[in-house]
Amino acid sequence: MTMVEDRRAQILRIATRLFSEKGYARTTLDDVAAEIGFTKPAIYHWFDSKDQILFEIHRDIVEPALEEVRQIRATGGSPTEQLRRILTAHVERVLLNVDANTVFARESAQLTTDRGEEIRSLDGAYEHEVRAVYAAGVAAGEFADIDPVVAIGTLLSAYSWVSQWYRSDGPLTGEAISGMIGTLLESGYRGDGA
Repeated sequence: MTMVEDRRAQILRIATRLFSEKGYARTTLDDVAAEIGFTKPAIYHWFDSKDQILFEIHRDIVEPALEEVRQIRATGGSPTEQLRRILTAHVERVLLNVDANTVFARESAQLTTDRGEEIRSLDGAYEHEVRAVYAAGVAAGEFADIDPVVAIGTLLSAYSWVSQWYRSDGPLTGEAISGMIGTLLESGYRGDGA
């Protein structure tokens, strides 16, 4: 990494944490600059606006997710196998960067029109890929015949919400949480005696 890439990554990392902790609207570029130890005008060397920083945080979440789901689909397997891999990868990405995923979940509406449309388009493509797996599972008799928009919206929301309550210093690993959520959503919350 060059010095420019290091400084850019540092600004993104600090802004992501502050946006997650304080919210996008309550975080200023002065806050970001002060945390790093330079002035706000220095940030403009790397970013044209606070909105660009927010956009890049969002893009850094959704572009790799879209690429990964396409790779999972390309490797084949049954719809059940593919959906498990997709959902496991989804929660792993959420837990890899809880702050960025918190910002993604809470602050998308703050993006300017053009940038917001680009993120919604990428996110829509991601959800379309996952819904296609679900629809294939319904056709194969592997999944309940529920509208894929509802089914996948519910599943992705459940896995994404982990960013709101997960604590890395807690007793559960990301893999354990993914497995528990998967069991709950696949089998339901009722025990055998219910």
